[in-house]
Amino acid sequence: MRELFIEFEKNRYEWAFDAKHDFMSRFQLYDAEGVTPDQEKVVLSVYGPTQVGKTTLILNLLRVKEEAIDEISSFLRGKREIGQSATVTVTSYSVSATEDYVLTLPNQEPEVIQSTDILEDRLSTLRVDVEAGRIDSLAPVRIALPKSYFEQADVAIELLDLPGIESAEEREIRHVERCVNHWIPRSHICLIVNGAGDLTFLRDIGMTHLQHWYDYPDNFYVVLTRAYSPESVKRRLRDKSISNETDLRAYYHREIGDILGRTPGTVYPVEIGASMHRLEPDTREMAQSILNELRERIEQTDYRHVSFSFLIGYYAEVVRQSDEEIRHITEDLDLAERELVRLKERMQKLEEEGKKRIEDFGSQEIQLAEKIDVFKKAFERIHHREIQEAMIETELIHAKYAKSKMALNTAFSRAITVLDQSLTKGVQTMNRLLDTIYFELDQVDSSRLHVSHPGEIQFFSWDSSKVDRYLSQKNYETQMNTMKKHLLEESTRLSELVYHEVKHIYDQLQDISETFSNDQVRLVIRFTHEMDLLKAELNESELSVIQLHERLTKTKERWQEDINHAQQYRSFFIEHFVKRQQALLQQATSDNTEERYSAGLYLYTLGQDAEEIIQALGCPNGNETSHDSGRRAL
Repeated sequence: MRELFIEFEKNRYEWAFDAKHDFMSRFQLYDAEGVTPDQEKVVLSVYGPTQVGKTTLILNLLRVKEEAIDEISSFLRGKREIGQSATVTVTSYSVSATEDYVLTLPNQEPEVIQSTDILEDRLSTLRVDVEAGRIDSLAPVRIALPKSYFEQADVAIELLDLPGIESAEEREIRHVERCVNHWIPRSHICLIVNGAGDLTFLRDIGMTHLQHWYDYPDNFYVVLTRAYSPESVKRRLRDKSISNETDLRAYYHREIGDILGRTPGTVYPVEIGASMHRLEPDTREMAQSILNELRERIEQTDYRHVSFSFLIGYYAEVVRQSDEEIRHITEDLDLAERELVRLKERMQKLEEEGKKRIEDFGSQEIQLAEKIDVFKKAFERIHHREIQEAMIETELIHAKYAKSKMALNTAFSRAITVLDQSLTKGVQTMNRLLDTIYFELDQVDSSRLHVSHPGEIQFFSWDSSKVDRYLSQKNYETQMNTMKKHLLEESTRLSELVYHEVKHIYDQLQDISETFSNDQVRLVIRFTHEMDLLKAELNESELSVIQLHERLTKTKERWQEDINHAQQYRSFFIEHFVKRQQALLQQATSDNTEERYSAGLYLYTLGQDAEEIIQALGCPNGNETSHDSGRRAL
């Protein structure tokens, strides 16, 4: 019969814990699968940086004897130097059934360890394994301490020492974040521990599930160690402006409230370890009183109440975090859409300007080619001997028959004028072309693109004595041909001077044309490259907008699902209560006397237990689904 009562007490609330697990596992915000705490104890997590007395506080709360605390604190560091983080993963402390230490690593069997040296070595190895990623489990490392170290044989709380990300090594940070994010929501109470000398720590906590600790005063307690050490507190203790626990708490409430800009909630200013003995008797009594109050409050907490009533916190947390996530995504989406508009405008502008420049280059290239072709014909005409000879012949037609000095000199004078005008006209034509080319090509130096006039034709007329003699000798035609030859040579000489200069300019024009063409090709290539880069950036921006839209839609859907689920948190308990009741009623009709008795025992308490638990769940303003109602739920 005694065994039956023991089993009854053990399984009495099993249906309610099943309902709780069912409820939590439906939230998308939390990963409720995997490791779970002891459901029949108050689960207490302790978070804080290294060197603030966290381990000493934990051992005090577990009622480890004072004389054993220093020894245990030393080897629990796992050979870590003072100032370095000692807690590498979640650690749970408990009472050993014997005088041996018992170490249980995640997914391993318990290991009995008979000396602190061996335990210290094993904890040092554990750190190395976590840093190397060989141990990544969220399950706590369990350390059972010899029972003679404790003031009592049983510990009513499941106490979890969480690693602090502020003091973690770089390789540990991811594991630490996972540990904290997993265990904070699964703890009934979380102690945020820090030295009283740095109250800004409470404002600057960056972990997701700790950022809004002040919104949950029933679940988060601030424990300030070395609370009597700051000079401002010592002065107030001396002048009696702080004379009791109430004064001290009021002081720290004001200080923390000024930093946070709001009421801080539950604060326990304590002094523990060796520093406790350095206090004045009255102050030491005050410090011990607050520490005892903290310990008693934890020990007297009804796990059945906190196991279920704190679920309303999940409801509010789902609303708050989903609201923040939606706001952040919306802000990101707004920025992404504005960036997309900017990129589209930039692409349109680049396309318009690029095409216009390419078209301008193409038009200028055609015009340049046409002018170079005209220029070529002009300078080729200057160096055309047959044309010059024909011009001279034209002017000498009448002089062939006159056979007089005047006629001959007059004809050659006209020929010289025609040749000179032709050469001058050709030079002017080419320079006009060069002037138009210069104005269209900014990179061309005008002084390099100009044809110089070679000067006048040097030719002397036929003197009278020679004419008389030649006429008398019948050599008039021969003299004409000789003069014609000299004039043609002189004209050719001048035209060749122009030709060589113009040929050099023409070669430059050909180089300019080629450069111009190459520049156009490079412009097209550069434009195409810039457009390709911009298109890739645009595609990436469009993809980002699409992904953010999808993420926002899914987040809103998830948010709605979680809110709908949170509305029904009572129904999970009612559903599991009904299932348990039906199973017990069926068991009550069993032929087995012991089963009937057991069913009656459970049925006797089931209704009252269900009523107390469901009443403890509360009803946040009719289970509204708005964001504000979620906040009011707390």
